[in-house]
Amino acid sequence: MAASRKKLTLPPRLLKPSEFRRIGRRGKRFRLDFLVMVLSRSGQNGGRLGITISEKAVKHSTRRNRLRRMLKESIRLWWNEVKPGWDILFIINRFPDIDHMWHVESVVLQLFINSGILTGDGLTGAQNRIVEIPAEIKFKTDA
Repeated sequence: MAASRKKLTLPPRLLKPSEFRRIGRRGKRFRLDFLVMVLSRSGQNGGRLGITISEKAVKHSTRRNRLRRMLKESIRLWWNEVKPGWDILFIINRFPDIDHMWHVESVVLQLFINSGILTGDGLTGAQNRIVEIPAEIKFKTDA
């Protein structure tokens, strides 16, 4: 019989604008590359997730949606390793000149490690998974 595995799903979402404002005002910010992560203690047992990408930062909707999908997938893969009780808001403030899932996942993992919200097992796995981001990657403004 195969060992049972936890199903990897996305966490509950932040939905109300007031929730986004509360986290933005009271939360602790961590910034890396094109991504800002804002953490705030949740009143609930589990955490919630919010993602914002401004139209000003990424003009084309297809690029915006692709970036959002890559970010969601990176979070989904590691959400079971995040300590419960945190509301997390991800803000994308500029469009990176890359189109690779490994880059987005590495940035998310580095933010999780820097903030200290990964469990012990997740921390070990994340440190092994992070890929060095090439220095020649430049960020472009989406004109």
